Parts: sequence; C-alpha cells; structure tokens
Amino acid sequence: FLGLGYYNVQVLSSSVELKNESNVELTFSINAGQRFRIKKLSTDIAPVFDKTIFKNLSSEFNKFAGAYYSPFKIKRILNKIDEIIDNNKLQFVQHSVSETLDKDGIDIVFKIFEGRKIQIERVNIIGNTVTNDSVIRSELLVDEGDPYSDVKVEQSISRLKARNIFKTVEYKLNDGSSKDLKVMEIKVEEKPTGEIAAGAGVGTEGTSFSFSVKENNYLGKGLSLDASLNVSEHAIRGGLS
Repeated sequence: FLGLGYYNVQVLSSSVELKNESNVELTFSINAGQRFRIKKLSTDIAPVFDKTIFKNLSSEFNKFAGAYYSPFKIKRILNKIDEIIDNNKLQFVQHSVSETLDKDGIDIVFKIFEGRKIQIERVNIIGNTVTNDSVIRSELLVDEGDPYSDVKVEQSISRLKARNIFKTVEYKLNDGSSKDLKVMEIKVEEKPTGEIAAGAGVGTEGTSFSFSVKENNYLGKGLSLDASLNVSEHAIRGGLS
C-alpha cells in the first residue's frame, strides 16, 4: 500500500483461520487512508560541496514530481546520489531524507552533508574455514587506510554474496585505536559448493559408467571446476573445465 501512495496506511487487525490440515486463511483489516502524490522534490546541499555536481538530479525529480508517493522512487533517487558521490570520488559524504506531509501532497528534501571523517583502520575476516582471505578481499571496494563509505561497503557485501559460495555475509563496524578509525569485521558462513554424481547404464557401446564432480570454490580460491568421466567397454571420455 505504501508503494502505491497510501502514506498513512494502517493494519487495524489480523486473524488466522485454519481451513483444513494444509490450508490457512489470513485476514487483515486495513485502513489505507488518503493516497498522496509527491508535490515537490529538492536538495539541501552543504556549502562544502559543489552544488553543480548534483544538477543531474533535476531530471529524476521531474520524473517523479506529481506521481504517487512510493519508497521505491525515493530509493532510486538515493541510488542516483550515491552514484554521483562515487563518480566524483567525494569522501565522507552522508545523506538523509526529510518528508513533509500536508493535505496537498508530500514535499521531499534530500539533505547532502559532510559526515564524520572516518577511516578504515583494519578489515578482519572471520568464518572462512575453506575460502582464502584473498578471495574475499578481492571483492572489497574498500581497504585498510581508505575513507569509510557506506556505498562502497554495501556494494562490497553485495559482491561477496554474488559469489554464491557463502550462505550468509554480514559486517559490523567496531571502534578502532582512535575515534576517527574503525575496524570493519566481515563474517561469512560458507556453504557446500561441490556436487558429485555417479551413474551406470547399458547402451549401444555396452555397459558404461559415469562420474562427475562440480566445485564452485576449488581449493578455497573461488575457482569453478567441472570434471566428468565416462567409461564404456570401448571408450573412455572425459572433460575438464
């Protein structure tokens, strides 16, 4: 409902009814309230930054001004702001969103300001009993000594998840040796990454046996291995990739 512009939607009550052994009926009483449009979008940029860097945001604002409110629209603009920050190599930048509601719609202000000048003192990796540290660090867009960046840290975590060799990837920031230094702790939980299959059959070449191995994290180096072997009475065939 919120994504459709019902800014003040409320769930008044809910109930659960067991229909039979395999079916449950959920009933919600919802007060959607008034549907709101985005009235105005603007920026409030701290004087320390060059405002012209963010001028391209106006095209995004024009797309959504007058449209029904949706947090997905707001997220899209925040992603655009993060992209501008990254492309211009701005450091220690933070942003927030202020939403003001009245009967005519919603005014939205994106505040861009200078945050605390925090640097990454150290990156600790835990939970990787098989995967080499170097595999994990190769996906990080931040390193020890770099300015801390929410955007780059979140992108780094997304890159690690995309490797598909971890069940979970989490991180947290701990205090460093001084107030302007942080220790980033990355905790991973590895998952099984290998498959073994074997089979036997009878065909035109007589009895045959097959065996295959697939591994997405070979020797803990993040490498993919696909090997197969087929043995019959007249031939031996195999593949490795």
